[in-house]
Amino acid sequence: KLAACQAAKIRDALLARGTGGADAITSKSDELQTELLKIDARLRRAGDALQGRPILASHPVYQYLADAYGLSVVSLHLEPEQSLTADDWRSLDTRIERHPATLMLWEGPPLDVTEEGLRKRGIDVVVFDPAAQTPANGDFLSIMKANAKRLECAAGAKSCD
Repeated sequence: KLAACQAAKIRDALLARGTGGADAITSKSDELQTELLKIDARLRRAGDALQGRPILASHPVYQYLADAYGLSVVSLHLEPEQSLTADDWRSLDTRIERHPATLMLWEGPPLDVTEEGLRKRGIDVVVFDPAAQTPANGDFLSIMKANAKRLECAAGAKSCD
């Protein structure tokens, strides 16, 4: 919904400029709003299914997601492309004792050794790209649709069976 709000503000600013193309701007904006709200609905359903389930996050970038969809997220500060140190694993184990998560959000795929260590601890990895950078492929919508699909699967959506 935040992205939909931002898109509406951009639409309004473009229309206020009065440089023409109002019909095209409005039409494209309506299409974008529809797509963003569909993603929001998918995330809301996944959030409802995950309600009350402790979740860990590799970075403190998921507050909007947690707040919007009622998720119980505790953030760490781990890089997906770096091996976890012995101290990282001890810290993670301590967090798991206090916040018994079975799911961990990552902004990118963690190293295989990290994912293996997490699975040994009963934690599934879910990549949820916050789209902070311009993607090599696709766009914001395609990234968010893929994120929604992965979160739906983690939440046990039947379409993932």
